[in-house]
Parts: sequence; structure tokens; C-alpha cells
Amino acid sequence: MFRVANVFQTIPGLAMVGLLFAPLSWLGTNVPLLGRLGVGGLGWAPVITALTLYALLAVVRNTYAGLASVPDSVVEAGLGMGMTEGQVMRSVRLPLALPVIFGGIRISAVQTLGNATLGAFVAAGTLGLFVFGGLSQQAMDLVLLGSITLVALALGLDAALRTAQRLVTPRHARRTEAVR
Repeated sequence: MFRVANVFQTIPGLAMVGLLFAPLSWLGTNVPLLGRLGVGGLGWAPVITALTLYALLAVVRNTYAGLASVPDSVVEAGLGMGMTEGQVMRSVRLPLALPVIFGGIRISAVQTLGNATLGAFVAAGTLGLFVFGGLSQQAMDLVLLGSITLVALALGLDAALRTAQRLVTPRHARRTEAVR
């Protein structure tokens, strides 16, 4: 999974959208339901697909790191109490790994918000329209409008997700983290 996520991460944003143009156009044309939903080479579909592929790496890495950080003794205790592997995963591993997993989600969400400006190039109607339109017209007010709005949204999203991450972190771990 790491290799696949790494490959997607190395493809430049516009190149990814360009690579998605043909397959999404074909799907929109040949699968009637997808065509009715607006899937095509331009618009929201290539942007959402590319942003999802870019978001994978941080989520996958943090999920792996979170699950790997659960002490073996805790897992063995769960198994010793008669839990199945599935129960240990749901009741022991995931709750203990959740703060790290959520950290990956937070990183991906903020990164995705910034990368969403690419939507301006494929008629997806993002705030990138202000940034790139302002640059092409040398209208700094449009560039600032789009840029400041994106920065404010990213900071707000990061603050909200950081608060949510703190809420999913067990109290004893929060106290330890505060001491560091």
C-alpha cells in the first residue's frame, strides 16, 4: 500500500488531473449513471479523484504507525482475556492508535484544501479561480482574496481537527503529551 500511495504522491498535481482526463471521460460517456452524476474529464470528478489519491499517503502512513505503536503487552493482554483478533482490533488497537490515525487525517485534510486550487484548471470552480485568474490578469486583489480565504480556511480546518484529535486522545495520553 505504501508503494501505491508513494507513486500517487510523486505525480505532479496537474499531471494527475491530466492522467485522469481520459479514463473519467470514458466512464462518464459509457456508464450512464456516472454520466448523469457529472463524471467526466473536466469538472469536479478529476479534482476529487486526484485529491483523494494525494490524501492517501498521510492517512496510510499514520494508520500503520498508530497500529504499530500499540504495545505488544496490551495486545497480548486482550488475547489472554479471550478476545478474538477482531475484538482486539476494535477494542484495543484502534482506540489506542486513533490519535495517530486522526493526525494523518488532519494532515491530509489541510493538504487537500490547499491542493484544491488545482480545480481552477479543470472548471471545478474552486478558490483557485481567484488566485490563478488574478495572476493571469495581474489583479493582486483577486490573488489576495483567494489566498487569504484559503489560508483562513486551512487554519480553521486545522484548528477544528486538532481539537477533535485532542478529544479522541485518551486523558492519560494527553497528560503525558502536555508534560513533553
